[in-house]
Amino acid sequence: MILKLLLSILFFIILPIFKISSIKFRSKIIFAALFIGFSFNNVQAQCNSGATAGVVSSNTDKICVGSTEDFWSAGGWGGGTWSSSNPSIAEVTTSGNGNNPKVKGIAPGTVDIIYTLTQSGCSVVKTSKKTITVYGALGATGNISGVSVQCNGNTSQVYSVPVVTNAVTYTWTVPSGWTIVSGQNTNSITTTIGSGSGNITLAVANGCKTNNLEYYYVGINSNKTVKPTITASGSTSLCAGGSVILTSSIQDSYLWSTGETTRSITVSTAGTYTVKTTKSGYCPSDLSNPVNVTVSAAPTFTVSPSSPVCANTNVTYTTQSGKTNYAWSIPGTAGNDYTIISGGIGTGSNTVTLQWKTGGSKTVTINYRNSDGCIAVVPTSSTTNVNAAPTAPIAGAINPSTCTASGSVTLTGLPTGTWTLTQTGSFPNSITNTGSSYTVTNLAVGTYNFTVSNGSCTSSPLSNVQIADQSTATWNGTLWEAGITPNATKKVVFTGSYTMTSDLEACSCTINSGVNVSVATGVTLKITNAVNVAAGASLTFEDSSSLLQVNDASVNTGIITYKRISKKIRQADFVYWSTPVSPQKLIDVSPGTQYNMYMGFTGTNWLVTDRNTDMMVGKGYIIRGPQNYSNTARTDYQASFKGVPNNGTISGETLQAGKFYLIGNPYPSALKASAFLAGNSFMNGTLYFWTHNTPVVLGGAYQYTTSDYAAYNLTGGTGTAPSANAGNNNSTPSGYIAAGQSFFASAATDGTVQFNNGMREGGAKNDQFFKPGKTGKVTTEDAHIWLNLTNDKGAFKQMLVGYIDGATNGFDKNYDGPTFDGNIYVDFYSVNNQDKFTIQGRSQPFADSDVVPLGYRTTIAGDFTISIDQADGNLENQAVYIEDKTTGVIHDLKAGKFTFTTAAGNFNDRLVLLYTNKTLGTGDFANTENDLIVSVKEKVIKVNSAKESIQQISIFDITGKTLYTKNKIEATDFQISNLQSGNQVLFIKVTLENGFILSKKIIFN
Repeated sequence: MILKLLLSILFFIILPIFKISSIKFRSKIIFAALFIGFSFNNVQAQCNSGATAGVVSSNTDKICVGSTEDFWSAGGWGGGTWSSSNPSIAEVTTSGNGNNPKVKGIAPGTVDIIYTLTQSGCSVVKTSKKTITVYGALGATGNISGVSVQCNGNTSQVYSVPVVTNAVTYTWTVPSGWTIVSGQNTNSITTTIGSGSGNITLAVANGCKTNNLEYYYVGINSNKTVKPTITASGSTSLCAGGSVILTSSIQDSYLWSTGETTRSITVSTAGTYTVKTTKSGYCPSDLSNPVNVTVSAAPTFTVSPSSPVCANTNVTYTTQSGKTNYAWSIPGTAGNDYTIISGGIGTGSNTVTLQWKTGGSKTVTINYRNSDGCIAVVPTSSTTNVNAAPTAPIAGAINPSTCTASGSVTLTGLPTGTWTLTQTGSFPNSITNTGSSYTVTNLAVGTYNFTVSNGSCTSSPLSNVQIADQSTATWNGTLWEAGITPNATKKVVFTGSYTMTSDLEACSCTINSGVNVSVATGVTLKITNAVNVAAGASLTFEDSSSLLQVNDASVNTGIITYKRISKKIRQADFVYWSTPVSPQKLIDVSPGTQYNMYMGFTGTNWLVTDRNTDMMVGKGYIIRGPQNYSNTARTDYQASFKGVPNNGTISGETLQAGKFYLIGNPYPSALKASAFLAGNSFMNGTLYFWTHNTPVVLGGAYQYTTSDYAAYNLTGGTGTAPSANAGNNNSTPSGYIAAGQSFFASAATDGTVQFNNGMREGGAKNDQFFKPGKTGKVTTEDAHIWLNLTNDKGAFKQMLVGYIDGATNGFDKNYDGPTFDGNIYVDFYSVNNQDKFTIQGRSQPFADSDVVPLGYRTTIAGDFTISIDQADGNLENQAVYIEDKTTGVIHDLKAGKFTFTTAAGNFNDRLVLLYTNKTLGTGDFANTENDLIVSVKEKVIKVNSAKESIQQISIFDITGKTLYTKNKIEATDFQISNLQSGNQVLFIKVTLENGFILSKKIIFN
């Protein structure tokens, strides 16, 4: 087996070496090889991996349609097949042995000629190819056409042949010295003729063929026409609109630079002119010498305005310079319709700048004569449409720059529609708005100019609007500098000492070092922002003067002195103080007071306070009179508070519901009670003020009575002494709490006391030192009545009933003030739902049918008197009665005081305040609106009610002693026949089930 395999390999290696052309012999060899191979392995033929298709070769890669070309495989094995990748372009035919095919061109294009070698038993097909181009058949070259005789230098001469079918290249040659300008490799060329004659040749070819050369001889004409000359009929410097005739020397034909072909031409425009002539049979001449023609230009505006423009706008018109006798024409009247800004309209000016004053269409014309004497036939004009500009703004009120506001100016005369103000000067700005007037604000000190535009035109300016600096008023010790006096818009600066004897208001206040300023009694210094007192300066407020500030956020600096006089006190008197400055030690309020007589109130008890501590702002303290004061003779005491004045929002003590606290005015000005109550709604609305009207009782503990507490709420106030009494504080509280004053108040719920500048008041409101607050909303319908309970031993108590807008007939914490009931001798009050009120507010509107129960408490038996202290509103002219239910007396208080006798005790249902007289008379019989009849006969008292059952009957003697009482009668008739009484005047009180009460005087006998 191994031997057979080796022989087979050797055979296939050697076989390709021999070139065997005989088909018969080759068949034998193949047969032998197959036989040998079969004998080696009759299952599968062997594959020769060394076989190759060789390289497809031919003598050319270009073939013309219809021609053929031989191909072969160089180095390739025989036995393969030949093919064309596109037989429609080229087809392949083979001879008998198939190894040398012929390829024939069929149609133009590109095609691959492919040789493929396939061996039996091999999976690999081996190929080789060659790409050829098939060209169409090249057509014949036609004759060259063109001028056969040329002149040297002729240009744009064309020579051409008809287009040759399937031609790819056209190769032209021209005689020496000629130039092919364009057209090479096309069928037509453009040439410039040289000096030599000769043949023009053309070779036409494509990829498969080149036609024979085509020849065309061109001769050169050496005869040239003489160069012509030009004659002008006149001057070649023309005036505008003029002309000149240019004539050539005689020849057979003419060609001007204008394109004209006549001997003569007429010229009216500036330029350079030439002519070329030709003699028959000769070449054209050279160009003539040039002739320059100039034309003096007509006037033109080299500068003229666009249209439209606005009035009051500078407009420049300019024409050519260097001319003479300029003639300008301007419409309108100088100074009225226009103003010449620069230049002129005289004969020597070629420019003018105008400012049109009026609107309309404005046509400016210009003409002139040049140096050649030419003048324009028609002047040149320029028309400008001028829009009328808005009038300049008019300055109205000019406000200076102040401490609280920047300056401003009101401008009027502004155009209709939308306009734009342009502000220049110290600070530029632009404002767009509408309306005939406008106030420009936020102007700092300086000078301003204003123009206004209506969208197309701008006015002339309003100039030099001065915003003055009036932000500061300065007192130099003698006068207010520059005549600028203080007001709320200016800072006030004191550089010299000053005593303020009338109210002064300013934006802020500064006192320079070394300067002393004082504020007289009753005078108010009102400052919007801060007070600044320099070191070494002083600001002193006399008693009842005020420092009133507006801005809660302002922070004061420096020390003031605030004086407060407590009138007519004794050593044993306690004064109720609070501090208007910070810090303020207790001892500095009254340095001469005994060390343990400085007290605060805890809500339950008095508490001795260390006098070296600072007073809490917004808290009240009591301080006894100095040790060196008498306890019999009264003397004024002046306290001086020194510190930074309190200002703005202040938080005081935190209060617990149901307890009373001593609260202090924290400001160096009055505190408006109504505003204070409105800002502290958690509090009960009645304030109590110590008046120390009652003399102190010496011996043992000091004794004072709460009758010395005046009361105030939104209904009004009650005093602590009759107007005739020579006490310290006889006035009823007016509604304002003085600086340095403290007062009692209670809390309805827990809360912290708050103060702010909106609660402050100055002027005359700061002179009542014990001071409560102003009434609430007061209208002409509000009405008050004050009643005093007194006896001839000096007992005194006042109560108030007021009919107030905002109050109800129920309990209102800001309108109803409970009595303190601390006086060991007497108390007097109104009663509402079993509650006792020193002040009671009742609802509007007032009705004379209203009934107000009154009550009193006394530890003294005897005679007391009730009188009207004062009445206002509807009650000023209203009848007022006191009904004594015990005695049955109804007394007219307007006619005089009511005196009654009482035992000691509490009496809450004896007295009634009435506004109509409900008495039934003093006879034995009286009819009432309830048909109630009382009669007495033979010491038998009969009571008859026609409509309502009788609920209760009581009988009193003239001293008020109860002689008989019967309850729950519940009958319409009742008889009393066993009354133990002698003959005397008695009072009977009958109460019906509907609540009607009859009090009647009867004669019992």
